[in-house]
Amino acid sequence: MSTEEPSHASGDLFLCGSTEVSYLLSDAFGNTSFCEFNIVVECTTDGCCRSETDFQDNTNKDMTLSAQFDSQGNCNMDYTLPALSECQFATSIVWGDGTISTGMWANLNVLKHNYTNSGDYSICVDFQEFGDDNVCHQNQKCIDINIGSECTIKKSINSSNLDKLVIISPNPTSGLININIDHAEFNETLVSMNVYDISGTLLLSQSAPTKDITQTMDLSDFGASLYLLRIEFSNGIYITKKILLL
Repeated sequence: MSTEEPSHASGDLFLCGSTEVSYLLSDAFGNTSFCEFNIVVECTTDGCCRSETDFQDNTNKDMTLSAQFDSQGNCNMDYTLPALSECQFATSIVWGDGTISTGMWANLNVLKHNYTNSGDYSICVDFQEFGDDNVCHQNQKCIDINIGSECTIKKSINSSNLDKLVIISPNPTSGLININIDHAEFNETLVSMNVYDISGTLLLSQSAPTKDITQTMDLSDFGASLYLLRIEFSNGIYITKKILLL
C-alpha cells in the first residue's frame, strides 16, 4: 500500500499565474518517489480591479442566512454569498464558534455550517478581489446573530447610526428609562423588548411600543449593575443596547 503527500488537495482553486504543485509517494518498504510541476492559469483581468467602490458595494450587502435542523438535531445554517463580480471571492469565514473555513468561493455560492448549541455568535467573512497575481481590494463583513433553541436566526443591527435610531434616556439611570425608536429607519414591526443581566438571564419582557411613541421601562427592582436591552423586530433583526443602573 502506498501513501501520497500532495502539496494541494483535490478541488483546490489556483490563482492567476504559475503555481508549483508537488507529490511525494511512499510505500511500506520505504521506497519513495517525488515529482513536481507547475500549474499555469491564464486569466483575463479586463474586468477586474476597476472600481473599489463597486467591490465595497458588492461585499457590504446584507448577509442572506437560513437555518434548519438536521437528522441529529443540530442546527445547520446556510449562508448565501452576495452577487460578486468577476475576480471577487470570499476567502475565509469565522463562524463565531471557534471554527474558521478557508477557500475561494465565488458569486452566490451557498456555504453551510453546523451549530451544535444555541446562543450568540459573531460571523465575519473576508472578501478579496484579484488582478493577475495580486490582491487589489479587500473587505471584511461581520454580523452578530442569535441561534435560537428552535434553530431560528436573529440578526443584530450593526450601524454607526444606532445611537440616533434608538435613544435611551437617561442612561445611566436610577430606575426609569425612556426608549424612543426611529421606526421609519427599520420599516419593520416591533415584537418585544427584553432586559437581560450580563450573564444572559432574562429579567424583564415588555411588549413593543406602537410607532412613534416613547415607551417607559422600570428597572428599579434590580440592583445596580450593567444590563442589556434587546429590541426585536418581526423580520428577526434585533438591537442590543447597554443600560447602566446606578
